[in-house]
Amino acid sequence: MTASDVPSLVVRDATGEIMRVPFTDDRLIVGRSPQARVRLDHALVSRQHAELWRGEDGKYCVRDLKSRNGTVVNGEALADARVLGSGDQVGIGPFVLTILDRIATTLPLTATKIVLTDGMEGRISTLKDHAPPQIDVSHLTTLNEFSKKLHATSMAEERAQLLCKLMVGPQFRAHWGAIVRIARAGEERAELICESNGGRSGRDPYLSRGVLRKVRDTGEAVLASNSGFPTEQENDIQVSISPQVVAMAAIACPVAQTDAVIEVLYVVLPPVLGSVEWLALVNLAVKQYQQAESAWLARKQAETMAAMERELARARQIQMRLVPKSPQFDGLDVAIGFIPCHWVGGDYVDAVKMADGRTLLAIADVCGKGLPAALVASSVHTMIHAGVLSGLGLPELMNHLNTYLIDTLPEESFVTMIAIAVDPASGEIEMVNAGHPPLLVLSPGDAPRRIEMDGNLPLGMQRDPIVNCRFTLENEEMAALYSDGLSELSGADNVMLGIEGLCAELAAVYPTRETGARAAAEHLTGRLNAMQGGRASTDDRTFLLARRQ
Repeated sequence: MTASDVPSLVVRDATGEIMRVPFTDDRLIVGRSPQARVRLDHALVSRQHAELWRGEDGKYCVRDLKSRNGTVVNGEALADARVLGSGDQVGIGPFVLTILDRIATTLPLTATKIVLTDGMEGRISTLKDHAPPQIDVSHLTTLNEFSKKLHATSMAEERAQLLCKLMVGPQFRAHWGAIVRIARAGEERAELICESNGGRSGRDPYLSRGVLRKVRDTGEAVLASNSGFPTEQENDIQVSISPQVVAMAAIACPVAQTDAVIEVLYVVLPPVLGSVEWLALVNLAVKQYQQAESAWLARKQAETMAAMERELARARQIQMRLVPKSPQFDGLDVAIGFIPCHWVGGDYVDAVKMADGRTLLAIADVCGKGLPAALVASSVHTMIHAGVLSGLGLPELMNHLNTYLIDTLPEESFVTMIAIAVDPASGEIEMVNAGHPPLLVLSPGDAPRRIEMDGNLPLGMQRDPIVNCRFTLENEEMAALYSDGLSELSGADNVMLGIEGLCAELAAVYPTRETGARAAAEHLTGRLNAMQGGRASTDDRTFLLARRQ
């Protein structure tokens, strides 16, 4: 297999810098970890962020590995594994990833094969072979105007055409200008990307194998002429210029490169223009073109990120509206704390009146984070409210939710949940705990007690019937429901709070029977914030306090 046959993963950062990774492994893990096959060292990239692989059908696929900030394909958030089509762009933090399968192009243009020729031997040189040239002011003005046009032209095809037209314009005076694509290895061939002859008629120009080989081997702009030109040093490289004895010059300058191909600006000039000054001019024009391409890439990435942020901001607004703001129930004082670790969270918290007069209090934690988990949390909210409106009891409600999640969630996903139906008059509580941390009951002066319950797996895993239990919440006692974002919170010493530590924090925020749920919730939030300090959140922080009064 030649180098041009090996597919590559091309990674561009926000500045336009390119990293290429040969796609020789079955799977590529992308992340910030040093062990990742494709390491992207940036704060917006998780340690193991995404995975790319090639299926048995030869198609490339990508999936997010439950990363903190998510993965996008063509600007759309990635929820499940997705097959990548030709030219698809995978966004991870500020990076854009594309797959080049065999001989791929960096320009989204249709290429036409053209013939390479051999003929009369000529001379070839690079800028290193000449003394520094002097550039005329008028040419610099032309290049400045050219740069402005490039930055004002949004289509890549049109920008490439502008470069070709510049070569045949009144300042550069070439017979023909074109961008061609050549392979780094394997069969010698060239593909025409775009061209311009300035409206001149005549035979199609030819391309010299020798000139293109020199560009491929050195990666530098080269000048060739069959009429001779002075050089600072002898150059023994010989190059084919024309199959006929026709005086002319040619300049070839690399425009874009990958591991598999090089795209080259090829310019045919009158022999009088076969000079180092013209070589420097063409090279400067290509530099302007490359800078504009980098600027457009950065602009596109910024637009993609801005669109994502707008969508995530709207998603956050929707999710926050689903959280009860100031829930009020007869005989029950309720307060809620909800702080997602990203724009949106995978936790669900709710307090709603049931048809039989009881109050349903619930917290759920969806496996995963970010937008995919938030979508599941939203569906849990919908199913709970639909069940309550239908008058379902707690076990029936949870059984219906479990069946729905089994039918809709991916195999590796699940939801832990605790839900209690409270009768404020009697204090009787019916509880279902599906793989969630235990409910805690607070009573001033006493250590919080755990209400443990076994028998239920997390929701979305098996169709076993949901079982429940019952206990009594005494007057002025407070029930605490929470997600593991509280119990697994670490302080500056990196020691996890744990259930025992959370019990101590809850005892501190409910010192007397006169302390209301809202005051306790505000006090608890302040203590958790102090423990976290300025470190970024790694999980959603969600809790619900309910005091029977």
